[in-house]
Amino acid sequence: MVGADSNVRAWLEAIEKALWREGPWSDPTVAEVAKAVCSLSDLYTLERGLLSRRQGDDAHLLAKTLYFLASDAPKVVMALDECAARDARFALPRNIVDVGCGVGATSVGLLLSLAQRGARAVTITGVDHEPSVLALWAMAVRVAARVVKIDVTLRTFTDDLLTRPLPKETDLVLCQTALNERLPGNRSGELTHDATTLDLVEGWGQAAPTLLIEPALRATTRALQRLRDLLVARGHVDLIAPCPHRQACPMLANERDWCHEARRVPPTPLAAEVQRLTRRRDETSLFSMLAIAPRLPQRGPNDPTDSPHLWRLVSDPLGSRGKTERWVCCGDGRLRQVRVLDRERSDTNALLIEAERGTLVRLPVLPASDRIAPSDVVERTLGG
Repeated sequence: MVGADSNVRAWLEAIEKALWREGPWSDPTVAEVAKAVCSLSDLYTLERGLLSRRQGDDAHLLAKTLYFLASDAPKVVMALDECAARDARFALPRNIVDVGCGVGATSVGLLLSLAQRGARAVTITGVDHEPSVLALWAMAVRVAARVVKIDVTLRTFTDDLLTRPLPKETDLVLCQTALNERLPGNRSGELTHDATTLDLVEGWGQAAPTLLIEPALRATTRALQRLRDLLVARGHVDLIAPCPHRQACPMLANERDWCHEARRVPPTPLAAEVQRLTRRRDETSLFSMLAIAPRLPQRGPNDPTDSPHLWRLVSDPLGSRGKTERWVCCGDGRLRQVRVLDRERSDTNALLIEAERGTLVRLPVLPASDRIAPSDVVERTLGG
């Protein structure tokens, strides 16, 4: 399931159950939540320009707290697990800022991730421009803290994410699905974050390890990839994830390509009941991410991040007669399509066929061509 600790699933289910029981709604029904979920989903996909003006709608807050929170918190767990494996600065932060915190999915995911690593006490600052949202955030985080047994000090600021400076003691910045809401409402064409957003994110990354999580839609993900390229070109922060290299993103060359994660995460029990009515999701958790951190002087041209032995699987398996193909983003900055013939599948190369999109792998010995032989070894890795 999610994370290295089998308790994560049990914790998440307990949090979900408590939120349905203890939230400010009077005995919500599954049908009521499902109706609210459909309404909010339509805004995200069809009427994005209305999102910022309807953040405080009661029905949307109901959907976010009782459905999307349990669906989105695991994304933070998975992303932080990888970041912590690739850079120890993400492992056990004590002072975290959740920018555009919403009703708590990001902070709940943070607590689930930290609980796996034995954290006992943290301070979390929630920043959002909607007071009713911040009240639900505080409620959800307290519920999660009680379940995972972490002592949490909460601070809240009713503010726009662009005007609130980070507290000086911040050692982790989280921002989930907030930056994309600053993109133009028109879904057509190639969207790009403005210079103000670029400067903002760079400032976060220079001050503290920073994790951005965005929807896995083509337009929002490619905007995040362009933001990544601009940050790398400026050279003021270290790139931590998801990329195995610091070259220009090779997927931006083709407007049909975008880099996102696709992981199997079975829904929690109440979320599953809502999904049976909405039919809007399956067991696949989709998201894109970008992790950066203050630049370390010891990182140089020999940084293992740029090793050609490190590959990220950036497509689903593409099956055809007699073979399986996959697109991989390589540590030397190249985008390659590699293939495994059915008759040459082996225990050592099967990961290229079986692993989920977004998996990071290492090849101790590089193959002679794009055809992966039975003797080629493909190893799963989080650490780069």
